[in-house]
Amino acid sequence: MTAAKRPGACGDRVAVGFTARGRGRAWVTLVRSTEKGGWNQTEPHVTIDLTDEWTAHECLFTLHDGPNGETKSFQVELGLDTGAEASFADVSADHSPATPEERVAATGKGLRTLRRILETKREILSDDFEDAARVRAPVPELVQDIIAPGLLSKTTLGVYRGDKAFTVPMPGARAQALPASGAFLSASARIYDFGRKTRTAACARLGFTVEGGGAAPRTAFAEIESDPARADLLCTVMCDGARAGHVRVPVSALPADFTFGVASDGRWVFQMTSLSDSSVRVRRGACAPFAKGCAAKAALEVRPVSGAAEITLDALALRETVETVKDTTPPIILERAREFDPVKAGWPLVFADEFDGDSLDWGKWFVPWYRKKESARHFSLDGKGHLVLKVEKNPETGKLETGGIWTKDAWRYGYFEARIKYTRKPGWWSAFWMYGIGNRNPFWDGFEIDIQEDYYTRPKVKGGPERRTIDHNLHVYTGLLLKSWNYNSELPGSLDDFYTLGCKWTPFEISYYVNGKLLSSKASHSPHDSVTFDAYHHAYGLVPLHAIVSGQIMGEKWFASDISGVEFPDEYVLDHVRVYKYPEEEGAAPTVAFAKGQDRALFAKTGDRLRFFADVKPAAKSRAPVKAVYLFDDGYLIDFKTEPPYEFLVPFTKERYATTRWAQGGRSGARPAFDSYPHVFVVAAQDADGRVGHSEKLVKILRDANGFTPHGKQDRAVPAFVPPWAFDEGGQGVAYYDTTPGNKAWEKNKKRPNEDVDAGPDRIHYTDTGEWLNYTLRVEKGGPYAVAIKVRDHAAIPGTRYVPLYMDGQLLGAFEVDVARPDAGRTFKAQLPAGRHTFTVMLHAPIEFMGLDFSKEGD
Repeated sequence: MTAAKRPGACGDRVAVGFTARGRGRAWVTLVRSTEKGGWNQTEPHVTIDLTDEWTAHECLFTLHDGPNGETKSFQVELGLDTGAEASFADVSADHSPATPEERVAATGKGLRTLRRILETKREILSDDFEDAARVRAPVPELVQDIIAPGLLSKTTLGVYRGDKAFTVPMPGARAQALPASGAFLSASARIYDFGRKTRTAACARLGFTVEGGGAAPRTAFAEIESDPARADLLCTVMCDGARAGHVRVPVSALPADFTFGVASDGRWVFQMTSLSDSSVRVRRGACAPFAKGCAAKAALEVRPVSGAAEITLDALALRETVETVKDTTPPIILERAREFDPVKAGWPLVFADEFDGDSLDWGKWFVPWYRKKESARHFSLDGKGHLVLKVEKNPETGKLETGGIWTKDAWRYGYFEARIKYTRKPGWWSAFWMYGIGNRNPFWDGFEIDIQEDYYTRPKVKGGPERRTIDHNLHVYTGLLLKSWNYNSELPGSLDDFYTLGCKWTPFEISYYVNGKLLSSKASHSPHDSVTFDAYHHAYGLVPLHAIVSGQIMGEKWFASDISGVEFPDEYVLDHVRVYKYPEEEGAAPTVAFAKGQDRALFAKTGDRLRFFADVKPAAKSRAPVKAVYLFDDGYLIDFKTEPPYEFLVPFTKERYATTRWAQGGRSGARPAFDSYPHVFVVAAQDADGRVGHSEKLVKILRDANGFTPHGKQDRAVPAFVPPWAFDEGGQGVAYYDTTPGNKAWEKNKKRPNEDVDAGPDRIHYTDTGEWLNYTLRVEKGGPYAVAIKVRDHAAIPGTRYVPLYMDGQLLGAFEVDVARPDAGRTFKAQLPAGRHTFTVMLHAPIEFMGLDFSKEGD
C-alpha cells in the first residue's frame, strides 16, 4: 500500500502514524524520488509485530539522498511479511522540513546526530499540587502516588471529576502576551490517567484563546481524547475550528507530559513526552499569524464523552519555550557491539553461581539489612539447576512478601548476566540489578543500574492480555535529586521462555543484551537505537556495584497491584548469574592527574572562577593518541577538550551550570539545586582505542557564609578524643551540611536539640553520603600525629567507606573503612602545625560517625 507523493528533501523528518491489527509482521518505509520523479531507493524499513488488538504506532524517519541524485519527494509505503495479515487505519504522515543544520548533517551521511528539541526558555507559572493550601476551583482530590513505574519517589497528584464539562485551573488566570523572536507560549500538563480505577470516555482540551490587537478572538488547542474501547489516546490539534494535525498516543505511555504551544507568527507545536517508556511524539504546523499585540489565555478543559469524566494531573505549567536543533552526537567513543560474548571477548569470569545442589551458597550472597526478616525463606533451589524466588501471601496479613539477595563482591565495570524466566502475576515484579554501598553520588558511593524489571509484563487492565515489555533503568542522584532514565524493550518470545539478560558496563557505556544480541529501543533522552546509557547523555560512574536478584512488592495504587482472586505463590526463576570483569590492565589506559598548582581548596563561593588543570599522558602499553579529555561534576559532563592544554575554566554559578548536563533533568523533569550538595570533580581522558583513564576526585563545597564558631564558643584542644557532637556552631551549610534538615528521626538523648544533625551522646545517627561536619580545634603542639576515626556501619553492605578529612580546607588524609575488617583503614598519619585549625569530616557513605581521636606520636 503506497500513498501519494509529497515534496520532501534530504534532512526532512517524517513521522508516519497509523493503527493496525492482525498477525505476523508489517513494515513501513519511505520511497524516495528524484526531481524528475525517478526512484531513488528507500529509507530503512521499520517492522511492526501485529497483535489481535488495534494498536497505535509511530515510525520516525529522516529523508536522505539516494544513488540517483537528490531527493525531492517521498511516498509512505506499508507492507506485510509473507503469510501476514493486517488491517490499517488512521494513516498519517507529519512532515517537518529540515533546518539548514539538519540538512547539512543528513547530507554528511549521518555522521552527526541532531535533534530538534523543545526547550524551556522561561517558566512563567506552575502548579505541582504539592501546596495543599493553594486555592483551586474546582477543588481536586489530592492523592500521593509514585511518579511513574521505575520512579518510586512520591508525588502529589490532583484528581478532577465531573458529570459535566469543567475547567481545570491553569496556573495564572491572566492572559499572557505572545512572546517575540520565534518563541512559543506553551501550556503543559502531566496526565496520569483518565480514571484511576475504570478508564472514562473523556476529552481534555489543552490550549489557548487568543484575543486583542483589534482582531476577533481565535482558538488553538490540542484535544486529548480517551476512549476505553481503544488502546490509545487520539490527540487532535485544532486551529480556528479546523483540524490541523493528529497523532495517536498509546495509553501505556501514561503518565506523560503533554505540551501545546503557539507563536505570534502562527506556528504551533504539540509534544507528548512519556514518563513510562521515554518516547516522544511531536506534531508541528502553522495557521494564520496572530495580530500584533495579541495575548493568549491558557486553559485545560475536560468534558465527558459519555458518562462522567475523570482526569489525574500533575505539573501544570505555563512556559515560554523555543525549538532548537542540538547536536546529540556523543563526543565519546562507544562500542555498541550488535552481538557480544564476554568469553570470546576475553573478559575473565570473576563470579558464577549455576545454582546446582540443594541450597544457596551463602558464601557468595548476603541479605541486606532491610530484608533480613523475610528474605532467605523465599529463596530455594529446585534441584534442576535453578534458583527460585517466590512471592507469597503472609497468612496473617494477607499481604505479599518476597525477598532479595546481593553478591558479597562488587565490581567496577564488567558484563553482568543472568538467565531468567519472567514472572506474570500482579502485585509484585522481579528485578536483576546493580547497586553500590549507596546511591547519592556516582563518584562516591555508586548509582543504580536496573538490568531488567518486569512490571510491564502484567496486563495494563485486570483481565487484559499479558505483555512482553520489560523496563531498563539508570538511577543517579545529583545532590538530593534522583535523576532517572529508562528504555522499554520487547522480549523476542513468550513469558514461558528463558532469556539471558546481560549488561555490558564499561567506563563510558552501559548497554543491554538479550541472548547475546544488543537490545533495540528508542527514548527521548538518547540518540541511540539501542538500550544504551552513556557518559555524555546520562552519567559516568567510578564505584564498584553488587549484582542483585530480588522481587519487589507493588504499592496499593500501582496499575497491576490488584491481587484479589489471584492464586499465589508466583515464581522468579534463574538458571545462572555470572559476572565477567572488564579488562583493565595496568598501563592500558591514559593516565590522568590534576596538575601541579591545581587549586584544591574545599570551599568556594558563588561566582568563583574554578580552574582545573589536567596532566594527561597516553597509555603506556599502546601509546594510542588521546582523543579527548572531559571534566565531570558528580558524574555529569561539564566540558571537554580535544587538544592540549587541558585546562577548564568553570564559573561557579547557577547560570553557568544551567547549560550543562549536570543541570538537566531525568524522566521526572525536576532539576537539581545548584547550592544543595558538594560538587565532586573528576577529569577523564579517552584514547583512540576507546580506553578511559581518570584523575583523583576533587571536591568543592559552595559556602558563601563563614560564620561558624567552635562548639560552646571555646576551642577544644588536641591531642585528645573529639566526640562527634562537638561540631561547630553556625548551622546548615556553614558549620555542617545535613541531607535532611529539620529531621526529627533521633530525639532520644539528642545532644544538639536545636541543630539539624542527629547527634546522640556517642554517635551521629542516620548519616548519608555528602554530609560534612566542621570541628574547630586547637593543636597544642605541632608535629606528627596519628588520626583515627571511630565509626559503625549501619547498612551492612560489604565494601570500603572512604571518609576524607580536611584541615583548613585542604585534604589532610583519608580513612578507608572496610566494614568486614574492623581495624582496616581507620587511622592515618599526618603532620599537624600548632595553632587553631578547622577540620572537616566528609562522609562518602552511610555510617554512624562516633568521633575522631588525635594522638601525638613520640609522646
